[in-house]
Amino acid sequence: MFIDKNSGTLELPNGLVMTTELNKAGFENSDCFSQATAYDHGTLPFQWYRFEGGQLNGHFLNVNLCFYSDVLTNFHISANFYQPETRDWEDISLEIESQAKTFHDQLLQNELGKPHKRISLPLRQNQPILDYRIEYNYKWGSVWSEYDSRAGSSFIGIGYGSRLKDAQDNYQMK
Repeated sequence: MFIDKNSGTLELPNGLVMTTELNKAGFENSDCFSQATAYDHGTLPFQWYRFEGGQLNGHFLNVNLCFYSDVLTNFHISANFYQPETRDWEDISLEIESQAKTFHDQLLQNELGKPHKRISLPLRQNQPILDYRIEYNYKWGSVWSEYDSRAGSSFIGIGYGSRLKDAQDNYQMK
């Protein structure tokens, strides 16, 4: 996986290249689209797509892209540290999530250097690595690694400027 901190371009191990200009039509024309699963949370025109981003250091990468209409607002990438079977809520392990978050943090530090921010999160999960978020901020957007206790998963997030906030504001106005 490669992240260009100057342009926001990201290249996944499966070959998909995401730029700040990627839109829904561009994704639909990519090779990854045929393997993607679309889902929404009842908040259309927000549309999410889930697909496998290839393998990195022996772990499959799960990718979730979020579009608002045609605009890519943000996406999440997570290394799968679980067994290949489908994961259920009862399978969630804070120890495994800590391993995944450590992997994500190290991956970002290898790609982007020392984090610009370290933000404490009051999760109190008895897993110290889960109790903070690391963040990088650039002109084009931000990159972060955190554990989401509501979703029960650790991930790398990438957002492009104010696109997500603008989309949420626009959605609220409708």
